[in-house]
Amino acid sequence: MFILSWNTIIGQENQKQILQNSINKNRIHNSYLFYGIEGVGKAATAIEFAKVLNCHSPIIDGNAISACDNCQSCKQFHSLIHPNLYLIYSLPTPKNGESKNDDFISRFSDEQILEIQNQMQLLAENPYHKIMIPSANSIKIDQIRELKRKISLRSGFVGKQVVIIFNANEMTPEASNSLLKTLEESDPNTVIILTTSRKEIMLSTILSRTQHIYFQPLTYNEIYQYISQQFQLEDSNARIIATLANGSLTTALQYIDKGFTDTRLEFIEIFRTVLKKKNYRIDFLKKIEKIVKEEDQKSIINGLLLFQNWLRDAYNLSLNPENHNIVNTDQIEVITNFVHNFKNYNFLTAFSQIENSVILIKKNVNIQIILVNLFLSLRQIVYNSN
Repeated sequence: MFILSWNTIIGQENQKQILQNSINKNRIHNSYLFYGIEGVGKAATAIEFAKVLNCHSPIIDGNAISACDNCQSCKQFHSLIHPNLYLIYSLPTPKNGESKNDDFISRFSDEQILEIQNQMQLLAENPYHKIMIPSANSIKIDQIRELKRKISLRSGFVGKQVVIIFNANEMTPEASNSLLKTLEESDPNTVIILTTSRKEIMLSTILSRTQHIYFQPLTYNEIYQYISQQFQLEDSNARIIATLANGSLTTALQYIDKGFTDTRLEFIEIFRTVLKKKNYRIDFLKKIEKIVKEEDQKSIINGLLLFQNWLRDAYNLSLNPENHNIVNTDQIEVITNFVHNFKNYNFLTAFSQIENSVILIKKNVNIQIILVNLFLSLRQIVYNSN
C-alpha cells in the first residue's frame, strides 16, 4: 500500500519546509492558494499537510515535522476518509439539477457515485492522479453550501478541519462568491487550501484572502528518476516521457497509462529519407501520408517536439563532442553520424521552423501540407549549409 509522506512528494523542498515551519511555529494560515502547472504535487502536498496537522503523534526532528503514519488519524488519511478532511472537485450537473438539498451526492446516479468513489480510491493510491469524472464541468454552489454546513456541524471537534478544493478556478461564479464569505468568516480550527493551475482567472477577492505558495515545474531528472524506479520502462522511453512531461508528473503518468507511442522514430526516418540527394520524393511522401493517416493531431505534435529534441541533442553534440547529457540515448550513433556529415547545419533555424509548424497544426491547418513543407525546408537547410 502506498503511504504518502513528505519524502514521497517529488521535489518542492522549499514549499514543504514553509508548511512545516508554519506548524512548528504555530503560524498556520486559515487559507492557502497552491498554484503552479498541473501535476507538480500541489494536491499531494495539501493532503500531507492536512495529515500532519491532525496526526496524534507527530515526529519532530529539528525544523522538520512529519506524521507518524501509525495513529488512527494517519490511517484514515491514507484512505482519504478522515472526518476532518473535505475534498471538493468538479462534478457533473446532478440529474435533478441545482437545489438547496444538503445531500448533494445523493442526486447522482449509482453509476456516477461509483465513478466518484473510484476516482477517490485512485487519488488515495496516487496523489498525482488527475481526477477525471465523465461530464464533470464545474464546482457548484451546492457543493460549497454543503461544505459550509458540514464544517459548522463539526466545529469544536479534535484536530484541524482541512478543506482542499482541487482546481479552484473551476468554481462557478456563485460558488466562488459563496466560498468568499467562508474565507471572510475564518475559523481558527479550519484550514482551506485551494489548488489551481489557472490563478489568473480566479476572483481577485479570493486571491487577496489566501496565502500563496508557488509550486514550480518538476525537473527532467526528478520525473525521469521517478518513472524509471516505479515502472518497467525502456530507458529511452523513460527519457522521452520525462521530456514530453514538461515538468508535470501527472502528464508523464498519463503517457504511461495510455501506452506510449514513439512517433519520434517515424519523424527521424522521414528526416533521413528527405536528406537523400536524389530519388527521395516518392518514399518521403508515402511516409508523410502514412503518419498522417495513423496518428492523431496530439501524437503528431508530440512526435515533432520529440524530433526537435533529437535535433537539440545533435546541436549540443556539435558544440561539444564530449557532451554526455543526451536524452535520445538509443540514437547516439545516428545523431553522431548526422553531426559528422552535416557540420554546418543551421539548427536554430530548424528549431524555429518546427515550432512554427506545431503552431499551424494547433490552428488546424492541413497537417499533411505542413509536414511536407517542414521537411522540405529542413532539407533545404542542409544543402544551403553545405
